[in-house]
Amino acid sequence: MNIGANSPTYTTVDSDIGQTISVEVSRARYSGSITSAPTAPIEGVPIDPNLPALTGTVTITGITQVGYTLTANISALGGSGTISYQWKRNGTEISGKTSLTYALVLEDKNTTISVVVTRANNSGSVTGSAYITDPWYMIEGSGTEGVFIAGRTVRTPHYEIAQYETTWELWKEVYFWGQIYGYSFSKTGTDGEGQYDYIEGRPVTEITWRDAIVWCNAYSEMKGLEPVYTYNGSVIRNSNEGAVCDNATMDMTKKGYRLPTEAEWEFAARGRNQSD
Repeated sequence: MNIGANSPTYTTVDSDIGQTISVEVSRARYSGSITSAPTAPIEGVPIDPNLPALTGTVTITGITQVGYTLTANISALGGSGTISYQWKRNGTEISGKTSLTYALVLEDKNTTISVVVTRANNSGSVTGSAYITDPWYMIEGSGTEGVFIAGRTVRTPHYEIAQYETTWELWKEVYFWGQIYGYSFSKTGTDGEGQYDYIEGRPVTEITWRDAIVWCNAYSEMKGLEPVYTYNGSVIRNSNEGAVCDNATMDMTKKGYRLPTEAEWEFAARGRNQSD
């Protein structure tokens, strides 16, 4: 339907609610026209002329990935009266999702999630939205051994893994850097089997798991990346603090260095083929 607007911009009105909007463009001295793809259905609540219009803005906070929880930030919302929420996926109401927060599910991947906010003493609504991504991959298993067995789907993030074990040389470089910048280790590590004849390129040995996660944090910071392992929101820097290390949080949204999960290690060891 042609709504009669003829300018580069268009302000939606009550009659547009629930409808999609597209724009048709033509030029003088040229035949034909080009029409844009339609928008998602226009969201909102009709304005009641007997009530003041709702003002302000609403934003969505939280990590926009499947498995995390979003929150409607109403700190800049105007108006008065009881606040109501309706969460939507690609413009369609999500049944029963009418609270301040919304937990993202697999169906939300690669969709636009929005929240429509209204107030009892105001007409109209204010909407905030966010596009949901998911950097995880679903891998179907096969066979009867390991993590990737038949009938099981394993969810792993995009990740990169070193081709070889961490060498003594790299460990030592980060170890000494970390000591200068506030990191402490329970073990100094050794070269390969600990023999007296030094051979370049052998893996570091005789360190603990706690040393390894602290070293990963130090390596991340050394390279300008966000450390992955934290405890109560603080970066873990001392492998001598056993209770802290043993209750570490591994934030896989951070891009720093970390130890691979069992599934990640196996997938890499299989040459990225779960059936081998």
